[in-house]
Amino acid sequence: MTPLPIDWNAADGSKPPGVYLACVDKCELKHSKASGAPMLALTINSVDFGGKLCYDYLMLSGDGWGMGKSKLKALGFKEGSTIEEHDLIGIRFYCAVVAEEFNGRKQLKVNAKLGHAGYWNEQEPPAGLEVWKPDETLEADISAESTNDSPF
Repeated sequence: MTPLPIDWNAADGSKPPGVYLACVDKCELKHSKASGAPMLALTINSVDFGGKLCYDYLMLSGDGWGMGKSKLKALGFKEGSTIEEHDLIGIRFYCAVVAEEFNGRKQLKVNAKLGHAGYWNEQEPPAGLEVWKPDETLEADISAESTNDSPF
């Protein structure tokens, strides 16, 4: 019997860090366990490669609201507009992700250190950053020892 080709060190989805054309798949209003502040819990999918890219939280008040506001603007919402959870579903945007270890597993998270807290409007791709395209291979090593020349 041949053993299954399992890479126990791969991140969820096996997508490497970088910038992807993404869309909001799920959006749920929650409250921060630490502060009780309202936030949106997003499931973000890759448009070109399919499947989950990462999860993200957009704070709607308190600490993190500046980042949440920047992300909402990048998603196309105007300051002062009324927003409901379903309004975010299906919105396409560019999303920068980095690899992190969480509970012993590698996964991708939004690289909030970049402009617009890691989000860019679909009509305004991030300048100076390369976006993963479907004709490229995604076999890159996402470990900390990666030799990938990505700025992430």
